[in-house]
Amino acid sequence: MENEEGLQADGESDPKAPIPVSEVDAWENIRDDDIMQQQSAIRAEEAEKVPFIGDKARPSHDTLKF
Repeated sequence: MENEEGLQADGESDPKAPIPVSEVDAWENIRDDDIMQQQSAIRAEEAEKVPFIGDKARPSHDTLKF
C-alpha cells in the first residue's frame, strides 16, 4: 500500500522511484583522468588551428647577404 508520496506502508521508499541528483553531485562523479583526457583533446584541436613557429621555412645561409 502506497501513499501520495510514494512511500510504502512500512516507511520504505519505492525501489523503482528515481533518486534526484543535483548537477553539483553529478560533477563530483567525474574522475580526474576523464578531465585530463578532455583537456588533451582540446589542446590537440587548438594545436591544429595554430601553426607551430618551427614549421616556418627558414632562409638558407646561401641567400643571406651581409
